[in-house]
Amino acid sequence: MDITTIKKLLNQYNLSPQKRFGQNFLVDETVILTMIETANLTKDDTVVEIGPGIGALTTQIIRKVKKIIAVEFDTNMVNILNSNYEINNANNLTILNQDVLDFNPTSYPDIKSNYKVIGSIPYQITSPLIHKLINWEVKPQLAVLLIQKEVAEKICSKTPNASYFSIFISAFGKAEIIKNVTSSSFYPSPKVQSAIIKITFENKKNLLEPAKFSKFLHHGFKNPRKMINKAFDKKLLLKNNINPELRPENLILDEWIKLYQN
Repeated sequence: MDITTIKKLLNQYNLSPQKRFGQNFLVDETVILTMIETANLTKDDTVVEIGPGIGALTTQIIRKVKKIIAVEFDTNMVNILNSNYEINNANNLTILNQDVLDFNPTSYPDIKSNYKVIGSIPYQITSPLIHKLINWEVKPQLAVLLIQKEVAEKICSKTPNASYFSIFISAFGKAEIIKNVTSSSFYPSPKVQSAIIKITFENKKNLLEPAKFSKFLHHGFKNPRKMINKAFDKKLLLKNNINPELRPENLILDEWIKLYQN
């Protein structure tokens, strides 16, 4: 959908983009297609779409997959989605009017272990959403998300410049930046740049408890510019063959796991 179409549709319902919901609607078709291609959608797939808005991404997804569950918080956007002829007549689409942070995939029989998550998400829920994905009992096969570029870079950073976020996610999967997206790809244009990221989750059973490991890492990264011995006892570090003078960003995942398990 282009800007003119979006403005006309919003005016029809006497609506405007809501900043409190982080509403910046995608108007760049190439970005939409990149997200679709990155998710490698097939007719066998079940997809959870986060924040469908007025349906620019939704209309593309329903043509390619077996089932789509679209989770939209804003009731006004749900009304617009239901007024769209193609969306309203799609027999493979379920629209849920709820907060995605309250969504539980195990409540839906259509969602198996091989489902995918896709969405242009409100920037303010990026962290809680990704933590939620990792904490779900049934994790998705992958997630393709359009988020703030600065956050995407933190998520995909590597040792020796790792972040809390990059270490945490790498314990449960692999994250990569697919494409940078300019603010002109949205209406209204946000003040920051964006990026498409892909997180591929590991199917093997992970012995780490996400909530406990997250708390542990937060402790380790509470003073990211100081030496790691400010967070952990020097004897414990030496016992695990970790240089006490390193900074948190210098440690690799295996070293964090050794500390966590000790």
